Amino acid sequence: MSIENKSLEYTPQESPKNDYIDVKTIPLSEAIYAFKRVIKNDKPLALRKLLKDREDIDVNMDRGWAIIYAIENDLFKVFKILVKHPDINLDIRNGAPLLSSIENERYEIFKYLLRYGATINIDYNKNIKALKDCCDKRFNATMLRHGFTYLKTNIPSYIQQY
Repeated sequence: MSIENKSLEYTPQESPKNDYIDVKTIPLSEAIYAFKRVIKNDKPLALRKLLKDREDIDVNMDRGWAIIYAIENDLFKVFKILVKHPDINLDIRNGAPLLSSIENERYEIFKYLLRYGATINIDYNKNIKALKDCCDKRFNATMLRHGFTYLKTNIPSYIQQY
């Protein structure tokens, strides 16, 4: 058996002279992909530019995936950009952003959501854990300051004793 000696030559592909991609000209599907990537990679500056350049991106897509992802992963800078967006729905999925901030113990995000007008619509049977967490004095006091007095009175007594 003879082994042929082949010289392996590496020829690098010519890279583009400008790495800049104009997000205004790419198709919407690619802009949506970029939107999800900058959130997952925690790139607040890129997110701000993308949302500024592409007004056709729905920040509430996938039932509020972006805001919930930012809360669950404690991406506070990304979260602040999303919460300030004029089209954001902070009451998506019956107050899921507020419940997510409580369940993940993101107190600063919780206060920020309330400051920007998020409301809560709780199904007591589905959100027992979140309601128990509301009994934490920090969350409960903040909710009372923001007018959620009904929450304490409407929580079943077995949860209030927690």
